[in-house]
Amino acid sequence: MAKSRLLTRFYCELFKLWTQYLQAGRNPLHWAACGGHLELVKVLLTRGFDKDCKDQSNWTPLMIAISAGRGNVASYLIEQEHADVNVINSTGQCCLHYCASKNRLQLVKQLLDAGAKPDVKDWGGVTPLHRAIATENLDIAKHLLDHTITENDVGNEEGCNKLFSTLVDLTDKQGQTPLHYACEEGNFQAATLLMNYGASINHKDTTVRYSLLWNRLPMPIRNCDTFTRFKKLITLFLDSKELQHFLELPPTDEALYYGPPSI
Repeated sequence: MAKSRLLTRFYCELFKLWTQYLQAGRNPLHWAACGGHLELVKVLLTRGFDKDCKDQSNWTPLMIAISAGRGNVASYLIEQEHADVNVINSTGQCCLHYCASKNRLQLVKQLLDAGAKPDVKDWGGVTPLHRAIATENLDIAKHLLDHTITENDVGNEEGCNKLFSTLVDLTDKQGQTPLHYACEEGNFQAATLLMNYGASINHKDTTVRYSLLWNRLPMPIRNCDTFTRFKKLITLFLDSKELQHFLELPPTDEALYYGPPSI
């Protein structure tokens, strides 16, 4: 009787696993990559499994290995099997998006060396740099910024070298740059990093604002959600002529903001 119950339980579990497999559209290579079973991955590849096979959400074994933190499998697929490093899943995300949000710095380096594009936007217009800033993975953010600098991008402003990255001012579908994200989180270090790579303080997103004075501030600063964060971050911009221009209210606006209705 006990043996019969165990057998029934075994078949129930097997049925659940098979159902999950059918629903996700994943094959043994996907699951081996997910589990970090490198030797099994190698065997399956020699048996004819496609290294870039996709499940129903267009996830490949490489993308799954990165997301699951299976660095050994991911490194093997990148360096030995030359898996597609620019594959996009059903939400528009690439391998770099998952590395950026899950702090996989070594894999970021390997992906970029293998030709991964750092400016890919997902369905929301979010780039890997947006992700890295939002999750405070600043080592990855700096590596992405460094990777997108060329010799022609290095300028000289008032005797000081200034770096420029092609990623730093890319916007998502809300019109927000990585600097918006940094200010929204009150992340002084991230904001400083981005500004050192040429981030503009004058990009405005698509959000409607109503306060006259608030509207005159550069949009990234307005993203700060507390006064303490605002006070700390605004010191970054105090030497900016652009900010001073924004803060100079014309008399009519100043009257509207500070004065009684009769004015």
